Amino acid sequence: MEDLAKDIYSYVSHYPSFPKEVDLVLELMDVENPMKAEYYFVHHENRCLFWLEEIDGASILRECSVVTELSHKRQLLCDSLTFIPD
Repeated sequence: MEDLAKDIYSYVSHYPSFPKEVDLVLELMDVENPMKAEYYFVHHENRCLFWLEEIDGASILRECSVVTELSHKRQLLCDSLTFIPD
């Protein structure tokens, strides 16, 4: 998993506009293949999650479907994600 993180950070280092103060979160998807993982970046200062490509936001918010207020969805999403502490 460390190799995967290094590869991703190496890739984004080629883009000067990529934010420096972010954390990469990896979730191993296949024990047999440690190079297969889901990921997202966390920008703590902006309280923002982002990916390198477009994603289907509906799939992330599916668990929040019974909640109608956007602020409540945000809180549920934050509660369900694991953030790397500073």
